[in-house]
Amino acid sequence: MLVLTEQRLLAEMVKLTLNHGVYIARDAKDLGTATAIIDEWEPQLAVVDLDSGGDQLVRRIGQARRGGSPRTPILALPAFS
Repeated sequence: MLVLTEQRLLAEMVKLTLNHGVYIARDAKDLGTATAIIDEWEPQLAVVDLDSGGDQLVRRIGQARRGGSPRTPILALPAFS
């Protein structure tokens, strides 16, 4: 699972919760890091904070899908103004 958010506490909470099960969770604090993770590793789930560039990551995951890679479900956290 990939977690993209600038909020470190949120990223650590999600990783801690899911790492206790069968999931491997990696986090990224910016779009560049998240993109690099996607390029080298196919997560089974992406949790993206739309305030942290998540909208661009959602498009990036969608483009990768067209190339024949497996579908990656996305949980998007809404942007707050």
